[in-house]
Amino acid sequence: MQSAADRGDGLHPAARALIRLGIAAMICMLYRRGPTPPSFEELVVNTFLRPASLPFLIVGVGAGGLFAPFAFSIGTVSIPMPADRPKVDTITAIVTSGRAVQDNPGPMPLWAVLVVAITGLGPATAHLGLAIVTVPVIGHATWHACRDLVPDPAPAELGHAPTAAVPPEPAGAPSAGEPRAR
Repeated sequence: MQSAADRGDGLHPAARALIRLGIAAMICMLYRRGPTPPSFEELVVNTFLRPASLPFLIVGVGAGGLFAPFAFSIGTVSIPMPADRPKVDTITAIVTSGRAVQDNPGPMPLWAVLVVAITGLGPATAHLGLAIVTVPVIGHATWHACRDLVPDPAPAELGHAPTAAVPPEPAGAPSAGEPRAR
């Protein structure tokens, strides 16, 4: 059996994080002044409380807003998918996730808004609620979404031997739940 590292399942979230981090660092470098990094107090004041920081906030939020739909689309079912289907590779999981989002244009934006809103409550509880309640609940719901949106694979995809086909019932046979005549 392959490990997660052999399949590369942990690669795409890390790659996304590195790309976002690189773009955030470039944005900060464009707007930061001075040879040394600011202290935490200076960072808060210079970022949120000065009118001169408004372009920085607009560009930063805009860049994040461009990445959010893409990250949501490729991560919706690709993250929980290896739990059910250990032989599914990362690229297949990402493509499947994109198709699931594309095929469900009504519920998926609602799901994205709910995830953002529920996760946004994390700071209100000093991130305790995020760790104890939010992440497990969203993770469990995402796993159920994956199970509902992605059809069950063929037995060969799961690594099981194919089962013998059940012969069809003869015509006129009672259906399930009906008593059989003796």
